[in-house]
Amino acid sequence: ENSMRIMSQCFDRSIYTFHADDATGTFRLHQTHPASSAQAIFTPNFPQTALGVFNNQPPGAFLVVFHDPVDVYLDTRKRNGKEEEDVDNLLVRQLAGIGMEGIVTDEDYNGATQVLRSKFVVATCDEPAESLRRFVKMIGGNNNNNNNNDVIGGSSDQCARERHGWNDKCQKIKENDKLSKKESKRNLQIVKDIQNKHRYDVMLYEMSKGLFREQSVWFE
Repeated sequence: ENSMRIMSQCFDRSIYTFHADDATGTFRLHQTHPASSAQAIFTPNFPQTALGVFNNQPPGAFLVVFHDPVDVYLDTRKRNGKEEEDVDNLLVRQLAGIGMEGIVTDEDYNGATQVLRSKFVVATCDEPAESLRRFVKMIGGNNNNNNNNDVIGGSSDQCARERHGWNDKCQKIKENDKLSKKESKRNLQIVKDIQNKHRYDVMLYEMSKGLFREQSVWFE
């Protein structure tokens, strides 16, 4: 996310975050980088952003970088020191807008896939170079690293470093994921438990791989 923030700033995009105020709990836009051109909004709160920002506003598209949910949940357990997560299938719940109560159903999953197809551009660290190319095209630049004419805001050196470092950061994420899986092999039941509990998130991740390939026609 930090790399995308910096590159958005490089292309002179107004950068906002969209999150709840600590005092009131009300969701608001917070500008972190002013500019004269279209805005880029960074948020983990898709339903609130879709309704609160893009409702009756100029259209926008969401960009999501997918990671293997098994790796994500393994990392969450490790960081939180818990044997399991409190809520299942967090990604499908977000996309389907069903909240954290109750169980996730096939209908919820189907709704999440429809939202993903209609509202999101999919990126993945399995294809870092192509994901970066698509992101740069979305924010109005080109992916010619030898040409700094498209670097409007921020430091051109910093922008170049971020673009060159994108692959390295994706590689580091994948290496950490492999390490988590290697550690978890001592107890394969942990992985099986995650796959069973979050099976809809796992299914959505597998579906996103095909969607990434399908969306290539948008960026030809």
